[in-house]
Amino acid sequence: MRSAASAVVWLGLGASFAVASPLVVASVVAAQAPPAERSEGETPVAGAEAEPGEPEPGAEAEEPGGAQPDGPEEAEPGDTEEAVADEGPDAGGAAGLESPGVDGDAPAATESPRAAVLVLAADASDAGLADGLSEVLLGAVAAARAGALVGKEELQAQLQQSDDRATLECFASPACVGQLAVRLRVGEVVVATLERQRAPRWTFALDRLDARSGELVRRVFREGEGDVGDVAEALQEAVGALYAEAAPAPPRLRIRASVPGAEVRVDGRPVGTFRAEPLEVEGLTPGSHEVEVRAPEHRPWTRELTLEAGAVLELDAGLVPEPSEAVPPPPIDPAPAGPRVSPVLWVGVGAAALGGALAIGFGASSRRAPAADANRAEAVDFMADRRRDARAANVSLGLAALGVATAITGALLSDFRGDVEAGRPRVGLALGPDGAALSIGGAL
Repeated sequence: MRSAASAVVWLGLGASFAVASPLVVASVVAAQAPPAERSEGETPVAGAEAEPGEPEPGAEAEEPGGAQPDGPEEAEPGDTEEAVADEGPDAGGAAGLESPGVDGDAPAATESPRAAVLVLAADASDAGLADGLSEVLLGAVAAARAGALVGKEELQAQLQQSDDRATLECFASPACVGQLAVRLRVGEVVVATLERQRAPRWTFALDRLDARSGELVRRVFREGEGDVGDVAEALQEAVGALYAEAAPAPPRLRIRASVPGAEVRVDGRPVGTFRAEPLEVEGLTPGSHEVEVRAPEHRPWTRELTLEAGAVLELDAGLVPEPSEAVPPPPIDPAPAGPRVSPVLWVGVGAAALGGALAIGFGASSRRAPAADANRAEAVDFMADRRRDARAANVSLGLAALGVATAITGALLSDFRGDVEAGRPRVGLALGPDGAALSIGGAL
């Protein structure tokens, strides 16, 4: 009983949609879709009104005097779809629908590529609703873009089928879409796939395809509740989103550094640490930025750059090591000084030795006895020589005494203990009851 009741409900909803959709679609198209101009030989879209002064579709123009030649009878409104199907792909439906303000007889200087526009039903029971919404979609797309439009009937005529499921299978194949692009001379396809769930819920996906490659350019998905009028309004709103200009992508930075573990800053803000892989920096705004890379014991690396929207810039930061400070060598301790002998001592010792040797030599000479056989003249000369040698011995003895005194002074100035401080000059001041005494000492 429950399944039978559900079937009755679905049949009732389908009947209500089938009855209401032509009326709602016609009202929406008449109210919101701009009037589309037609080229010669095109059949007007179902539901569109003829312009003032033009004959009704299928009617012959009246001859002067009111006489009308014999010809085909005027087409009834219900016969429009059949006439379109019989005339082929060059007429019928929205096959020749052009953007508002474009004359079909005179092509524009910069004409936009044609587009195929249609609504397909995921379920065969909604095929009539999809046909009616195709007219709504045609009007919305005509208002959003320039260029001629191709309707659902002409497209399915090229496929030689009228089943929405088979048409969906064609759009799933880039090769099939490419063939349609060549046959229909279209640059893009706008197709909405309508699916009704439990009444009154519905969903549709509105796709914009590149007809030549079959690639998806953009997709807008909508779901909601309501009748066919709500679906039509949502479809029109989705067309606006489908053709809205996408926001420019933000710029990105890709940074490498010569030192692993280097810190990366952008505009003074830390953004990460470089590892083995390049560091990706996102969330930047177009404009000027300063990049700084730091690492211990290395000089900072900085760059100022200007980023454009959508740009991806790669940077290689080559960090230079800091120059190492020269470490002074450790001080060398002087070797302990040995005994220091003053040169005065050596002068004194030399003078005393020389003076003593001369004194001994001249003293011995002064004590010689004259020869026994010496005559008077020789005796006189001998005595003079003795006195001279005696004087030389005395002088030499004085020289030896002076040398001894000098040696003693040198011994006093020498340091036989090896004290380093002993060789430095020393100045001292001594105060006494009778006066002051200044003493100076040191090594010469």
